[in-house]
Amino acid sequence: MSEVSEPPSRSLTLLTTSREPSPRTRSLIKDISSLSANIVRLNRGKMTFKELLSRAFALGAKTLVIVGEIRGNPSIMRVYDTEPLWTNQPPIHIFTLFISGVSLSRERRHGLPEKPVSNVYVVSSDFANETHRIISLAFTRVFSATIVRPTSGKDGLRVHVIPKDNLYYVFFKMSDKFVGPVLKISEARIIGKPFEGG
Repeated sequence: MSEVSEPPSRSLTLLTTSREPSPRTRSLIKDISSLSANIVRLNRGKMTFKELLSRAFALGAKTLVIVGEIRGNPSIMRVYDTEPLWTNQPPIHIFTLFISGVSLSRERRHGLPEKPVSNVYVVSSDFANETHRIISLAFTRVFSATIVRPTSGKDGLRVHVIPKDNLYYVFFKMSDKFVGPVLKISEARIIGKPFEGG
């Protein structure tokens, strides 16, 4: 990847999976990418991490998200800042979210938008704790979203992070209707380190 003057102005996210994903993991990233025009879904195949970075660079994606799994179930979401690629630096591993369960849109009988939307907001008034804050910030990055108060009347996709029973439920609404999947997050970490692995 050659050095360029600056990254593109539009904030895109490249969303993919670990290698050889299960149908359930593929369905999850399809659900998520169907919500937002800021997300580009990629079927990984046999691509290495380095090849994923090259694809992100080619697309002008500022964020790379990889969903991993355990025994066929989505179990981890790693979020990388790919902007350093534009100055030939390694990406920054920003967040890791640990997923304890998902309900796909078809299982919840939630619809999907007719087309993905660009305006995305993470809804929060006050954070219950540090984990709640990290998860909210992570989804802000994933969706190129801004944080708004529940009373905000802004139109678009609204991402809600709700603490309950030592878990954090992430769900999505448009025009007060549920859309897309529901994720249960058990733990979240800020990593904040350059990543050069595969």
